[in-house]
Amino acid sequence: MATLDELIDQLMRSGLSRAEAERDAQVLFGVTNPAEISPTPTATSPPPATSSPSPVSSAVSFFDQARVLFPWLPDQLVQVYADAWAETDSRDVAYATVVADPQFDAFFPGLKRADGTLRMAPAEYVSTFEGYNRALLEAGVNPQFFEQQFVGLLEGDVSVAEFQQRISTVRTQVLDNVDGVRNFYAQEFGLSDLTDAALVAAAIDPQLGDDIFNRRVDISQVGGEAAQSGFTIGRDFATRLVSAGVNQQAARGLFGAAANQLPSLQRSAARFGVDRTLDLHEFTDAAVFQDPLQSQRISRFIRQEQSQFTRSGVRRNRDRLTGLQER
Repeated sequence: MATLDELIDQLMRSGLSRAEAERDAQVLFGVTNPAEISPTPTATSPPPATSSPSPVSSAVSFFDQARVLFPWLPDQLVQVYADAWAETDSRDVAYATVVADPQFDAFFPGLKRADGTLRMAPAEYVSTFEGYNRALLEAGVNPQFFEQQFVGLLEGDVSVAEFQQRISTVRTQVLDNVDGVRNFYAQEFGLSDLTDAALVAAAIDPQLGDDIFNRRVDISQVGGEAAQSGFTIGRDFATRLVSAGVNQQAARGLFGAAANQLPSLQRSAARFGVDRTLDLHEFTDAAVFQDPLQSQRISRFIRQEQSQFTRSGVRRNRDRLTGLQER
């Protein structure tokens, strides 16, 4: 898109006065009601030697100037503008005619609110969609899969910056994370397809608030770390840990410790416990939630295991000494 000054120069070369050119150029750069624009005062200059030619003299020149004014407008709507301009000699009426035309809603779905007002200038609408496309391309995802969602994002007032942030989050924290996180995210949140496109589509759902999305990512990271250590946990268990402040790094330490310690603790529970089971939930209750009952059980199992090891060591040493004396 040309700069404002470049567009003014183009319009003046087409026969408009400077004030008219500035007025029309500002429409392109985001003013939705041209009638509210006041002409910009110009520096004093000598009057032209001859009168300026009429800015338009045929339907073709109307169309050509409308095309310069609105390079982002489809030809069908450029023609609507040109016809209304030629008929009324009013650019304000021509612009209003375009906005009221049924084709406008087809070309710019979601731009109008329920009361008929515009959410933004059409030029900004076009640049917003371009920003959505660019964010997906930069993430390595085909934007064609998501065009139907763009309208929902627009109606939800999701800016390009917000959209880029969400794409970046799902890329770095889910797609490029350990396999367990990716799989947990898909399985626990109802996605049958593990492709990048499917995971991104779930992340940018206009009905999904940022708080909910970020929590899903946190839960998936905790569940994924459990899987990396050989445990299978559900969403409820992972959610409980996230609510307690466990992030991915803490989950990695927790499940790594569980993988190392649980087998021996479970053997001790089977030998010495009244309740002869000890599972990951009970281990977590002690390690994360400081449950006194589970903490006492685990401490007792550790002491009993150490005591058993000590007695076994003494017995082995005594047997060796007895053997030496006999020889």
